[in-house]
Amino acid sequence: MWKALHATMHSVMGLSTVNREKYTALLPKLYEHQVLTREQTVKGISSFLHEFDDFVIDVPLLAGYFSTILANLFVHNVFEGDVRFITTLPEENDFTLSMRMMSVIVQTAVTIKSLSDETKALEFFKSAVDLSTIDNMQKEQLAEAVEKYEGQFLQVRVRE
Repeated sequence: MWKALHATMHSVMGLSTVNREKYTALLPKLYEHQVLTREQTVKGISSFLHEFDDFVIDVPLLAGYFSTILANLFVHNVFEGDVRFITTLPEENDFTLSMRMMSVIVQTAVTIKSLSDETKALEFFKSAVDLSTIDNMQKEQLAEAVEKYEGQFLQVRVRE
């Protein structure tokens, strides 16, 4: 199933908004009906993230599209509250070096806030990022993303 998730995610990103919205709604249903597990979801998304920076060339708005899908999965508890895998991918996964990582995380938190509430968005952020382990460049990228995507509510967490 993780390969199917990866392949469908890859193909849906270049489709219309309506198709992406249908796909976004489908994934939590697959989890709810036990067709898709948390582990399969994590593995499929991790595989997709490996190609993220290459794929963004073809789909410039990829970070926003992906963040919407990720936010919906989180709001529907597909990750069971734990998304630390995003920032702790194995070194061979190219997303570990991506300049877009913090942008994706902030965009996802902002989307979660609009779908649910600020508490849920902060829960996502806290699960995704261990501020004590990120380097200065990532801190700078995080600050830029917070400003760019109006994620100032995350600054409370950033200062902790």
